[in-house]
Amino acid sequence: MAISAITTSMMAGVNYTTTTDNSTDWSAVTNNSYFYDKTNKIVYYKNNNGVVVGAYDTFSGGTVTGNTVFTQGLTANTISATTYQNLPPSTFSGGTVTGPTDFTAGLTATTISAATYYNLPLDIYVTGATYSNNTFTFTNNTGGTFNTTFNDVTGLTVNGNVQITGSISGSTNTISTDNMIIVALLYLSNNT
Repeated sequence: MAISAITTSMMAGVNYTTTTDNSTDWSAVTNNSYFYDKTNKIVYYKNNNGVVVGAYDTFSGGTVTGNTVFTQGLTANTISATTYQNLPPSTFSGGTVTGPTDFTAGLTATTISAATYYNLPLDIYVTGATYSNNTFTFTNNTGGTFNTTFNDVTGLTVNGNVQITGSISGSTNTISTDNMIIVALLYLSNNT
């Protein structure tokens, strides 16, 4: 059993200042220093409280301050940090998003539910129409209008009075109003 002081600096790795033959010598190592144990060939650190921490010991609880690299990975139930860097991308599946959220790679969903929807296109629909001189003018919910004309009608149903000006052409015409049906067989020629 022996403890030896080292006075040289290491070229690489952890600079330790003491060597021990085995763990029974550890109590003689100065606090707040690194030392090398010859039995298990590992560099240890003895902190200010006299606790010996091995380079490959399991870290359980506590706080890590400053830049830290976990070379053998890190497993934890809870991790709290001011800044998270170099995290791998993850897939979000199900659940609730609260607060402003940017989906930078797009969003695909079967159903989306929200109290407020922003920047969605306006649903435009017809709110009314007028007719004059063979032209229908349709009005939409934005106040815009569009026109359409027609000359031939098939299968027209009219609620209200119908006034026909001009001639009715064709071989059979049926006009129904209320419970009365008028059937007119017409034969039109150029001499009519």
